[in-house]
Amino acid sequence: MIAPYGPVDWVKNLRAAGTASITVRGRPREVIAVELPAGEAGPILRETLMSAGPVVRRVIGPYFETTTDAPAQAWEAEAARHPVFLLRERTRESRRSMQAGG
Repeated sequence: MIAPYGPVDWVKNLRAAGTASITVRGRPREVIAVELPAGEAGPILRETLMSAGPVVRRVIGPYFETTTDAPAQAWEAEAARHPVFLLRERTRESRRSMQAGG
């Protein structure tokens, strides 16, 4: 999950909680969110913009300071401004682990 508009409220809430409830095909899912480091997030941001349609690029493109042909370091810098999260479905084991503090 990417934050094209930067560290807005949902990003702050996700960072604080580490978990979220999302809807997939009309069904709620509990997920664990892990924020990716810049080295992993940068290529994802670049690929997302490259694969987006023209309307989406027009809407979110102005929020990015680099272009799709920029070097990896530029996209790593973008990751500091546009967090990327890996979402994993919460399992019974992960719930128990979180409740136990781990």
